[in-house]
Amino acid sequence: MIASLAVLRLSLGRATAVVVLLALGAVSCGDGGSDTESGSTSAPSVTGSIHPLLLEGDDGVMFAAQTFNLPCVDDWPAAEDVAGDVDDLATVLDSRDVDLVTMVVPEKGWMYPELVPETVSGECADEAVQELRAALAPAAHHYDLWADVERAVADHPDELLYWKADTHWNDIGRAEVMPGIVDQIERGVYDTSAVRSNGAYDKVGGDLAAMAELDRTERAEDLVVERPGQHTTVEKLGTDAQVSRHRNTGPRPLIEGTTLIATDSHLFNATDWLAPWFEDVVIVRWHKLEGVPVRKLALEADRVVLSFSGRFAGPRLQRAAEDLTAALSTPPEVG
Repeated sequence: MIASLAVLRLSLGRATAVVVLLALGAVSCGDGGSDTESGSTSAPSVTGSIHPLLLEGDDGVMFAAQTFNLPCVDDWPAAEDVAGDVDDLATVLDSRDVDLVTMVVPEKGWMYPELVPETVSGECADEAVQELRAALAPAAHHYDLWADVERAVADHPDELLYWKADTHWNDIGRAEVMPGIVDQIERGVYDTSAVRSNGAYDKVGGDLAAMAELDRTERAEDLVVERPGQHTTVEKLGTDAQVSRHRNTGPRPLIEGTTLIATDSHLFNATDWLAPWFEDVVIVRWHKLEGVPVRKLALEADRVVLSFSGRFAGPRLQRAAEDLTAALSTPPEVG
C-alpha cells in the first residue's frame, strides 16, 4: 500500500529468541505514554498541516506529518547499513544460542492512504522505508508483519484498526496483530479466547489531539486480555518509570524465561496486551535509556524485542543493534 503514497486519501517450546520489531508507524507526542520528539529533528515541510507535526484527513482521522518526511532527513541511515548492524547483532546472539526476529509494524498513514490529505506527497519517505524493508526481508530473522496488518485492514473495511486522534492501534487493531507478534516469539502461547469485551465507551483525546491541544472523543469497543488465575507482579525501573518488569504465574502456556522488550510508545502502550503471555518480561523505552542498566538487562534476557516507530525506525534500530552488540561483547568488569 505504501507505494500509493504519492497521492494519499481512503474509504473506509521454541528456544531463546531475540525479537526486533520496527513499528514503522506510531507518532509519539503528548502524554507520558508517547515519545515527545517535537523539534528534535528537522524535516521537509508537509503542506496541508493543521500543526507542524500533525495532519487531519478525511472523517477527522489524524496523522503524524513526520510519517511522510522524516525518513528523508540527512541523518536517516542507509538501509544496508541498518541491516548490516542487525546482522552483526544476530551473529553475537547466535553465539549465545539466542535467535533474532525482525518485523515491520506499519503506521496508520501507510495502511489508510486514502484518508490522508490529497496535498501530501510521500514519495521520498516511501522510497526510504521500502529500502529498509527490502534490506531486512532476505534475513531469516525477518517476519513480514506488514503484510499481516494489510490483510487485517482489508478484513475490516468498515472500521479503523488505529485510533482516529492517536498514532497507535486501537483495541480492535491490537486484537488483530498481537496473535502474530506473540506467535513469532513462541507459537502456541497466544489464546484469542482470552480477549473479552467490556462494551463500548468514549475514548477521550489521543497523542495527536494532545499535540495540537484539540478536544476529540471517539466511540470505541473496550477489549481486554484476561487470563483467569494469573497473578502478575509489576516493578518499575529506571528514570521516570521508563522500564517496567512484569512477572506472571498461573495458567500456562507462558513464554518461559526472561524477555527484554526494547521499544517506544507503540508497544509500550500495548503492555496490557503483550505482558500476560510472558513468564518474565522487561519493557524498556529504549531511546530513553537514562538510569537503565543495558548490559545487565541484555545479559539476563533469554530473548529481546526491539520495537520502533516508523519515522525513527532506521536510526533507532541501528542504535539498538549497536547498543546490544556492544553490551553483549564487552568483557565483564573485574573486582
